[in-house]
Amino acid sequence: MSSAHDTPASENRVSDQRQTVAEDWFQQAYEDSRKGNHQAAIADYTQAIQRAPKNSNFYYNRGIEHAAIGDRPAALNDYTQAIQLDKNFADAFYNRANLHAAEGRKKPRSPTTKAPPSSISSKA
Repeated sequence: MSSAHDTPASENRVSDQRQTVAEDWFQQAYEDSRKGNHQAAIADYTQAIQRAPKNSNFYYNRGIEHAAIGDRPAALNDYTQAIQLDKNFADAFYNRANLHAAEGRKKPRSPTTKAPPSSISSKA
């Protein structure tokens, strides 16, 4: 026998409540960011992500905060996660590319990808 909690309508209500709470955390993070409190914004975006882990905007915005405090690896991870969730997220691609460029790389390499051979000849 199933309970009322197992119905699709109940599941939708729970999902809607989680999304509402996630959006509240998102708004708090935005306010913290405006005040320059990047660490608090990161914590708030993390709370939002825990409640709505498929929201690419939450990862993207947390990536911005990580970049603001100089945590490039965390920013890259968040931008990449945003892109995985939304393959058309141009701003996430742009920000990730800028971080790679700042590191001197034109595009990300997987650990198994070898660097291209040098075009500079060893012969003079």
